[in-house]
Amino acid sequence: MFRYEVTRTRPEYLRGAMPPKVAQRRIQEILCNGELLWKLRPRSYGRANILVAHALNHDLECLELEYPTFMTR
Repeated sequence: MFRYEVTRTRPEYLRGAMPPKVAQRRIQEILCNGELLWKLRPRSYGRANILVAHALNHDLECLELEYPTFMTR
């Protein structure tokens, strides 16, 4: 279940961790920085953060998060 061979994550490392849905909500709050996701528009995204990383589509898919493509690099 934890794919230890790949991640080296053990069940005991996750005891006391925040639930996935709470983590998803918190990540979305950090990315949007108080802006409503549906209000974000190209060149007019207010305080929301531009997300920069390698293989973002895969990361966002794994986190089950949606973020506008114009806000990613």
